Amino acid sequence: MATAAAYDTAYVTTSETIQLAPELNSSIIHILRSKDPLDAQEFSSVEYINKILPNEHSLPAVDQVLARLQAKAKQVQEELRELTRAQTDGGQKGQEEVEAAKKGIEILHCKIKEIKEDATQSEQMVQEITQDIKSLDYAKRHLTTSITTLKRLQMLGTLSESMENIYGITAQAHCQHTNYPPLCI
Repeated sequence: MATAAAYDTAYVTTSETIQLAPELNSSIIHILRSKDPLDAQEFSSVEYINKILPNEHSLPAVDQVLARLQAKAKQVQEELRELTRAQTDGGQKGQEEVEAAKKGIEILHCKIKEIKEDATQSEQMVQEITQDIKSLDYAKRHLTTSITTLKRLQMLGTLSESMENIYGITAQAHCQHTNYPPLCI
C-alpha cells in the first residue's frame, strides 16, 4: 500500500467535474474517437472502480489494478509531454514560417518598387520619343511644302522660258512681216 500513498501525493484529486460546452465535447470525441471509459463525458470514478473491482474477492488484486492505473497515468502524462513539445515546436516552426513570409513580402515589395521605377522611366522615354516624332513630323511637313513650292517655281520658270521662246518666235515673225525691229524682253 506504500505505492498508493505515493500515488495520492503525486496527483491531487478533486470532486469537481469539468463541464465542457456540448459542441466542444462532441468535437473532441469526434477527433479522438476514443473508446476508453476515462475519455467519456459522463465518467464516474466510482463506477469505474466498481467495474475494475466488482466484489470483495477482487480486493487482493488492488495492487495490480493500482499498478495498471499508474502505468496508464504515466502513459497519459508522457502523451501530454509529447503534445506539449509538438505544440512548442509547431509554434517555433510557425514563427519561422511567419518570418519567412515577411521576408518574402519585403522582397516582393522591393521588386514592385523596381517595376514602378522602370515603368516611370519607360513612360519618360516614350514621351521623349513622341516629342521627337512630332518634331520630325513638323519637319517633314515643312520639307514637303518647300519641295512643292520649289516644283511650282521650277514649273513657273519652265513656263516662263517657254513663253519667252514662243513670244520671241512670234515677235520675230511679226517683225519680218511688218519690218519693225523686235522688242527685247
